[in-house]
Amino acid sequence: MAGELRAEDVEGLAAAGARVAVFRRSDGRAFVLGGAGARALPLRLDAGGFDFFTLAAVERGVAVFGLLDKYVGPAGVVSQSFAGGALAVRLREAGDFGAWLERQPARVEIDGRRLPPSAYSYGAGLLRVPRASFGERAGERELRITFSPGRR
Repeated sequence: MAGELRAEDVEGLAAAGARVAVFRRSDGRAFVLGGAGARALPLRLDAGGFDFFTLAAVERGVAVFGLLDKYVGPAGVVSQSFAGGALAVRLREAGDFGAWLERQPARVEIDGRRLPPSAYSYGAGLLRVPRASFGERAGERELRITFSPGRR
C-alpha cells in the first residue's frame, strides 16, 4: 500500500499554511509538513504492515513529540511554555524525550542540571534526550531547552 501524509490531512492540528512535525517510529526520523513549499511525506507499507506516527504542531520553531518510548508520547507532557529564549517542558516521568527543532539548541537541562552535549543528540531537526540522561529519580521532571540569542 502506498500513499502520503500532508499537513492538511490532520484535522484540527494544521490550519491553512501551518506546519506540523511528524515523528515516524519505524525509522526514528522527524519530518515537517506544511508551510511554504509544503511537501507530503510518502508512505509505503507491505501487505499487513504498519507504522506509527506522532504529530505535533510547530510553534516558534519547535514541535514537542513527548516521550518517544511510549506509544502515546504526547500524553507524557504535562505542560510546555516559552520564556526568555527557552522552552520548558514538564514531563510526567523520565523517558526517551523527543522534539523537532528548527535549529540546534544552545543548552539542554533536566531539573536545572545542564547536560553535556554527549547526553543528548540533535540531527536532521530531531532532538533526542535518552531516559538515562534523566537519572534515577521518579516523578515529574522538567526539561529546559535554551536557544541561541536571536531566536524568535
